[in-house]
Amino acid sequence: MSTTYIAMTVGFAAALAATAHLAVMRREHWRAAGYRQGLSVGLATAQTLIAELRVQIARLHAELEALRRKETP
Repeated sequence: MSTTYIAMTVGFAAALAATAHLAVMRREHWRAAGYRQGLSVGLATAQTLIAELRVQIARLHAELEALRRKETP
């Protein structure tokens, strides 16, 4: 079970890194185009991705709890 948590943690960290990268890339795109709104667009993108990750983590947690209940006699 600890490997599941490790995998979830590594996956979450990778997703956060990807989210931050996307936010920076979006901001750079908008800056290159001359718009000051790039930061808020990048932040909104990051917030959306984080919200989606939270939903996925909640689903994984529910699945893990269901598996635990099946294993417990």
